[in-house]
Amino acid sequence: MNHKIQNSVLCAEFSDIGGELLSLRNKSGLEYVWQGDEKYWGGRSPILFPYCCRLYGGYYTYKDEKYAGDIHGFIKDTRFDNIEKGEDFIAFKLTANADTRRLYPFDFEFELRYTLEENSLKCDITVKNLGNDPLYYCEGMHPGFNVPLDGTRFEDWYLEFSEPAAPRRILFSESKFCCGESDFSGELESGTRLALTHSLFDNEAIFLTGAAKSVSIKSDRSQRKIKIDYPDSSAVGFWQPEHTDAPFVCVEPLNGLPSFDGKIDDIEKKLFSRCVEPEKSHTDTVKITVF
Repeated sequence: MNHKIQNSVLCAEFSDIGGELLSLRNKSGLEYVWQGDEKYWGGRSPILFPYCCRLYGGYYTYKDEKYAGDIHGFIKDTRFDNIEKGEDFIAFKLTANADTRRLYPFDFEFELRYTLEENSLKCDITVKNLGNDPLYYCEGMHPGFNVPLDGTRFEDWYLEFSEPAAPRRILFSESKFCCGESDFSGELESGTRLALTHSLFDNEAIFLTGAAKSVSIKSDRSQRKIKIDYPDSSAVGFWQPEHTDAPFVCVEPLNGLPSFDGKIDDIEKKLFSRCVEPEKSHTDTVKITVF
């Protein structure tokens, strides 16, 4: 089942499967979210939990037990029954059960809350520990955005960080697992801008650490712009399918990365994982602003 919220500027639509953002349109009907096409990628904006990306060997461990999992975790495929909705907000909530414990051995409450604020959509991801032991997890967002907009070309667009930084790029092995890092500063024009080309993604996604906490998708040939703020994220990724002319780009605020090649993840030690003590909760926020 799909659900809509709106305000005077925007209309957003979501699925009760994964709480996935399906659509974000302005009042004139301009669609900013990639609408999915199996020729390139059938997703739109999945939520990643309790880990991000690929697991080496197809599983992770906790206290010497193995837990199998597909790419990006199980939340994206889970139907939410506990839904709270108002005119301009919607919240999806999941409490641990027998099915989740087979994949993730913690007692938790997961809440995904979206709120429209003028020309922005704010997303709060909150994880509460209902158990007696520390709870470990990774999470992230994987929204795809339509590029180009306004009848321009993909190559007319670029990514622009809000301020200069010294980001490091996560390197990937041929099997698409982490294998190191390198300086990425030299790839950014004026320390902030990265021109978009399809060939940019021919060697897998671009995952950066140490980058600014806000990035915009822009073009000098259009007044349209998409800004993504991710103040709580440890990394940010940019992706489209390699060796294609896909008319979209994903911007992925992440607290978690793929496994390192040849290493089975222990979820307690996974890079950028969160730790929540019993009876405590943690919230990460991402805001998408469209112009």
